Amino acid sequence: MSLKMTEDGNLKGKIMRENYKKKIAAFVLAALLLCGCGGDGTAYLQKAEEQLKKENYSRALELYNKAIMEDEDLLKAYRGAGIASLKMADYEKAKDFFLRALKKTDGIISKDEVDIAYYLGEAYSCLGEYKEAKDQYSAILEYDSKETDAYFYRGCAYLKQNKADKAKKDFGQASKSSDLMVLFGIYEAYTNQGMEDGKAFLDKIVSSKGDTAEDWYVKGKAYIQLGMEKEALDSLNKSIKKGNDQAIFYLGTVYELKADYETALTYYRQYQEKKGLTFGEYQSVSYCMIQAGDLQGAVALNESMQKSAGKKEKQNLLFEQILLYERACNYEMARETAENYVNLYPEDEEGLKEYEFLKSR
Repeated sequence: MSLKMTEDGNLKGKIMRENYKKKIAAFVLAALLLCGCGGDGTAYLQKAEEQLKKENYSRALELYNKAIMEDEDLLKAYRGAGIASLKMADYEKAKDFFLRALKKTDGIISKDEVDIAYYLGEAYSCLGEYKEAKDQYSAILEYDSKETDAYFYRGCAYLKQNKADKAKKDFGQASKSSDLMVLFGIYEAYTNQGMEDGKAFLDKIVSSKGDTAEDWYVKGKAYIQLGMEKEALDSLNKSIKKGNDQAIFYLGTVYELKADYETALTYYRQYQEKKGLTFGEYQSVSYCMIQAGDLQGAVALNESMQKSAGKKEKQNLLFEQILLYERACNYEMARETAENYVNLYPEDEEGLKEYEFLKSR
């Protein structure tokens, strides 16, 4: 199978059934792997991919841009730059990179390029462009109707467009997967829309016979949502014993929900040492620090997160830093930070109000 491209770079779900097309797709992919997409060297590209694996997204993006300037394997360079931008929450830039990557496929898409369509769909979703996201996942399903993830993500896009019946149909297909994370994702999709339809998927998760590290991890998350503390702790500890460090964070979550902030921070710090923190995880850690009275630690954590944050996340972090200084009664630093904030984001009315308030202190 292969897919053709439209002129704007989006996937068009038009299946070619002739056997020789399969051979062409394989030949093109082999050529890409052997020769690159424009330029003999891949020095910057290799370094960029190393940084991406290390989750040093800002540095990775710098290197991908250099690879693009040097005309190094442009399909891979645009794809990597898109992923780095996506991880830094610069969704518009990510979308642009993925569209450019798709244009470098010479009109034929193999399975190695389908993942670009997934990433592009994610960028569209993050931008609130749900119809465009849905179109990407529909195109993937025309390529391969067994792509469970595409059913899940298209269902999410339908749900955001208030097309609950279509979402339910896609979620029904997606839920045939043995991957419990898919079931938990469906629960979250419904919950985020204020709908209770997802609870049935939690029940399905906890009744699963799955015994892998990830199975117990997802069961632990499901038990947290069901308010079953003992079962959550038991499941998460089983996941950790099987080698899943991600479960450590959710042990912290259990104790945070119990308002045992010191114990929660013990697990959060243990997790941070092993895995670092995403912006969402940072929010939980910062909240527990504040509740535990460690405002200085919360400020330090905020500053460290700003160093690797994406554009939107950095703005949120800087505004939060103002509030942290206020909470610590350090109005001088709060005022200085607020002044910096309004210089960087002069159109943010909330930031301007905060600055005017601090000038009067």
